[in-house]
Amino acid sequence: RACYRRLIALDNEQLVYEVANAPVGVAKQINLYAMMRYNRLVFEFMVHVIGEKYRQQDFSYTRKDINMFFSRLQEQNDHVAAWSQTTIKNLKQVLTRCLIETEMLDSVKDTTLNPILISEELESGIRANNDPTALAAFNCFR
Repeated sequence: RACYRRLIALDNEQLVYEVANAPVGVAKQINLYAMMRYNRLVFEFMVHVIGEKYRQQDFSYTRKDINMFFSRLQEQNDHVAAWSQTTIKNLKQVLTRCLIETEMLDSVKDTTLNPILISEELESGIRANNDPTALAAFNCFR
């Protein structure tokens, strides 16, 4: 059900086609973008933490980065502040797994972001969706 909701959130028939038919690496990037469109927290993390790291060409990445992201969220939003530590821990694991699946990180213990190249299919889809802010999450600044 979650995958279906993500595909709907893409709001782009070409990207849905690519998820099913493109090479695995391309499909993983598109799936991450679908998660970003479906879930605002994923979008905010990918653009404001990962995208900003890529923009500044600061490829260091530690637990401190994700911890600071959640601390800021908790300060800004009472709903997020009410989340249990277990919920936050699970969300951190999901976000980290997303980075590993798209090869932005090599492992859970890795402290260096890999400079990835956005797939042509995803870049075209993001531009077609008029969603240029999302490009930063995929190291794309053209």
